[in-house]
Amino acid sequence: MKIINPYRFGKNVLYRINCGGLEVTDDGFGNPIPSSEPTWERDSSTVPSQFLVNEVNSPTQVTNFSEALPYAKDSSVPDYVPLEIFRSQRYQNGGSQVPLRVYYKFPDTGTIPNGTYTVNVFFAHDYGFTGFTRDMDIVIEGVNLFNYTESGSPTYVCIMKTFNVLITDGVLDLEFQGQGKAHGIEILSN
Repeated sequence: MKIINPYRFGKNVLYRINCGGLEVTDDGFGNPIPSSEPTWERDSSTVPSQFLVNEVNSPTQVTNFSEALPYAKDSSVPDYVPLEIFRSQRYQNGGSQVPLRVYYKFPDTGTIPNGTYTVNVFFAHDYGFTGFTRDMDIVIEGVNLFNYTESGSPTYVCIMKTFNVLITDGVLDLEFQGQGKAHGIEILSN
């Protein structure tokens, strides 16, 4: 059964990244991603995404989680998003590094046309313990657009945050600052 995705109707998917994981080529229901759209690009520890800015003073890590963990999408995550992208993450664990961030730059070389883009960011509360707190900011084009805090034991709830961003310099900068982490990134043209 093919899942119709009205959310993306009229938009072109430009980039997708499976942060911290391998390439994902289907929707999680056995349906291949349409050939007109990019797959969820690999961003593993051995083959990082071409869009990841790997800073010497602020190295990032990856984690892959067991398929047995009870991940569940909340209502913000469309059906077409494969659950598989939530089973890996790229993160910044903290410490004394400056800047403390996970940083992606689109495109990695050249420019994209100036205009408005939709940026979807995917993450899940999948790590924690009593007394644990993660605090991060999602910064796009130098503007702090969202603060996310998780604390306590994991809930394995998967969420998506959507941001409409105006690009005026031909490059889309996306940062997860503080104890930043991301499971997936999707960028669409409007």
